[in-house]
Amino acid sequence: MTGVFKSLFAPSYISYSHWLNIPYTSFYSSEGTNFIEQNLNYFFKNSNFYHGITVFFFLVFTFIIRILSFYGAYKIYSINKKIFFFFLIIASFFLLMNGSVGGPRHKLPFEFILILLTSISVADFLKFLKFNIR
Repeated sequence: MTGVFKSLFAPSYISYSHWLNIPYTSFYSSEGTNFIEQNLNYFFKNSNFYHGITVFFFLVFTFIIRILSFYGAYKIYSINKKIFFFFLIIASFFLLMNGSVGGPRHKLPFEFILILLTSISVADFLKFLKFNIR
């Protein structure tokens, strides 16, 4: 299950910083007595301050995009259940195929579904704004 969450919510910058040999303190090396303290130390007291802030920014951005994707999935479910279950089966296959291994590179096979779902959310939001402006 950890791999699924890492595939869905881990920002791609995490892999790039490793591949580009950007020096930073890893999450597991960050000090802290609990999960929240360890996260705060990783983001804001990292040995490379810019890395911590960049990861935090991209994590928030990825989280917002995933919320929009889930709303798009809800819209598809309410419009056409067959298409929703088709997307769900494809995404589940690629998520479960990786097992406990996860990361940004493992979401590439189903990223097109997430992009479609996000675009449905954005189109619905723009339609809502256009309706309320006039």
